[in-house]
Amino acid sequence: MKRFLVKQIPPIIGQEVRLPDSEAHHALQVYRLRDGDRVEAVDGQGGGCVAILRVDHRSKDAEIWLQRIDDLPILNDHQSQVLPICLEVAVLKGDAMEWVIEKSVELGVQEVRPFVSDHTVVQIQKKGGAHFQERWQKIADQALKQSERLVQMKVSAPRSIAELFAANSGHEGEICLWAAERVGNSTSLGNWVLKAQALAQAKPKRVRLLVGPEGGFSAAEKEWLMREKTIPVNLGPTILRAETAVLYGLSLISVIYRA
Repeated sequence: MKRFLVKQIPPIIGQEVRLPDSEAHHALQVYRLRDGDRVEAVDGQGGGCVAILRVDHRSKDAEIWLQRIDDLPILNDHQSQVLPICLEVAVLKGDAMEWVIEKSVELGVQEVRPFVSDHTVVQIQKKGGAHFQERWQKIADQALKQSERLVQMKVSAPRSIAELFAANSGHEGEICLWAAERVGNSTSLGNWVLKAQALAQAKPKRVRLLVGPEGGFSAAEKEWLMREKTIPVNLGPTILRAETAVLYGLSLISVIYRA
């Protein structure tokens, strides 16, 4: 069955909820669904139900409603699990950023916080941060449905790296790792994960993974990060593309919480 994102799941069987316009377009124009078809509805907060598609042609643009017919959850708690991982990534150019957003959803990331660094190529100011945030959130929501995840991944508007750290101050039990290229005192991310996994009851409450842009962090940014309460980690002997570094880093860190 096709899956759709709604603002609220109808509380009881027989009640209806209207599909947002973007979802209604997918239902009729992309999936070619018709009145009476069965679908799945999720609210992005962990709730879901099976529903019947109801098409109202009385208005100029057909309105789509979902009528709840099943009060059973679609997935169990294990399948809908979201990991306490926050990805903080420099805005990447081209399709790389959209790819990172999509894969982060699939890997169970809780939140993505884009930032602008000294070597960021994308000009955020031309269209404004809200434009990019809206685009990235739509991509995340589509990935949520495709991956059968129940809880929405939040994507923040891009900000400066200083603003990023200011907004994260005071979180107890949180650890910030940053992908460090050629930093002498960095530890292997793989070794760090093995040690964290062995701690069992003392696992970090949340892990923030900080990944820089295609050109890496500037010298000034590296010095600044070293002064912050962060842990530099290396991702191996070769230089990875930024999107590769994200996928590699998230995959390793997820082992702590999935094992």
